[in-house]
Amino acid sequence: MKKIDIVYDYELLKDKISEKGLTQETLAPKLNMSRTSLNLKLNSKSNFTQTEIKVMAELLNIPSKELGNYFFKGFVQKSVQNIKEVI
Repeated sequence: MKKIDIVYDYELLKDKISEKGLTQETLAPKLNMSRTSLNLKLNSKSNFTQTEIKVMAELLNIPSKELGNYFFKGFVQKSVQNIKEVI
């Protein structure tokens, strides 16, 4: 069975981080991680833990009912297919 990798779109989360006047460099220690680890997570190369999501939601004042918009929005990759017209 083929493994399906889910890629999340964290643009809204990145915007919220900036809106709160934070950077990856200043936010990472508050999450007990390195800036590199946070960057990997924000670029969907690694997953956030439940604890990290909870702490970030508290730091960024994200209501629990809005967590899905920030942490679980799937990234849809657009692709172009060559379509040959059959005459």
